[in-house]
Amino acid sequence: MRAEESDFDKALASYQKSALAFFYPALIDFVAIAFGFSLSIMGGFALAGNEVLVAFISAHPFESGAIWNNVLGTTSALVVVLVTAYLTFLTAKGKFWPIPVMTALYVLDFAYGIALYFPIYGQLSLTNWIIMLVTHVTFLSLFSLNIVKYAKLSRLLKKSRAKNE
Repeated sequence: MRAEESDFDKALASYQKSALAFFYPALIDFVAIAFGFSLSIMGGFALAGNEVLVAFISAHPFESGAIWNNVLGTTSALVVVLVTAYLTFLTAKGKFWPIPVMTALYVLDFAYGIALYFPIYGQLSLTNWIIMLVTHVTFLSLFSLNIVKYAKLSRLLKKSRAKNE
């Protein structure tokens, strides 16, 4: 019985550490936007939602100009980080529903990013597009790994409960 608890504890610790993979894309996005705006090299590193927001703001600038646009873009990235942090926390605590929600949003972001290379939507250079592609595939793989770890953890928990009854 002690070995089973140890297996469960190890699986739980591994799952909780891997749950952080859901938080990293939003954190990377926030850092890229914060430094990108201040260094004027933001192009191609923001998540799709912020790219759409920045494109809208650029087409409809406010009276205060670029500073207001930068603050609004950075603020929206901060909101995404906070929401993602909350969903990651729920995931680490054993809730399953945030996993498909965050994965679906990231898949939509990936689909939008793929479209950004083509002339109709094209805003990304080939180098930035390849970086986006590799990054998204890496994180989607980590998200998939989290689903496998959740299933293993659930199986160990059911096994433990069955033995205790």
